[in-house]
Amino acid sequence: MRSAPAWTRPAAAMLLTLALLPSACARPGGSATEAAMCRELRAALPSWSEEDTARTLDDGASFMAVFEGVCGEGAR
Repeated sequence: MRSAPAWTRPAAAMLLTLALLPSACARPGGSATEAAMCRELRAALPSWSEEDTARTLDDGASFMAVFEGVCGEGAR
């Protein structure tokens, strides 16, 4: 059985943390801390490949949903 890509482990922990934040925290008018969080998250955006499994695709989609909820749609 193949293990999940290394990025999914820290991403899962980050998703839990980010899910607890208000959805509008990093939108225009947000604090410098919120803007820095979105910059860091943007650097960790997932990529997809032909080798992805259903689980890695779901993990990536979950990360993107949280990212867009926290940083706003079109923040990529």
